[in-house]
Amino acid sequence: MRKISGLLILISCAVLLTATNCKKACMAGSGGEVSITFKPEHHTIPIYGSSSYVDTVYIKFNQTDFPGPSPSNYDLIVAGNPNENFVKVNGLKCGQYFVFVVGFDTSAVWNTRVVGGLPIDFSETSGEKTVIVPVSE
Repeated sequence: MRKISGLLILISCAVLLTATNCKKACMAGSGGEVSITFKPEHHTIPIYGSSSYVDTVYIKFNQTDFPGPSPSNYDLIVAGNPNENFVKVNGLKCGQYFVFVVGFDTSAVWNTRVVGGLPIDFSETSGEKTVIVPVSE
């Protein structure tokens, strides 16, 4: 009887190890196959980069809390292009990120620097996503 219960424990451990090793863990970072288009919006109005102030996305890997405004706190910084209302980031892996976006609302109403951030978490290992990032003065 002891041999059978010992064998069952051994088989259970083998099944458990196999099951946990088969599922690939998501660890945020560069080198993946996910592209995300970040779209900053100020009071639901898209923010377009200008030649003097392009929209910029700061990304912190494996974090969901705001790491602060300093660029040195981020793992990846991607600048947008003038006259575009988005910043596209290519080559991300699945996982958790904190995203901080900086832009400039050039409208006559505001004409001011705008910032905003949010945590994102995704499990897809390939494809394209779009994320609206609310920004404010």
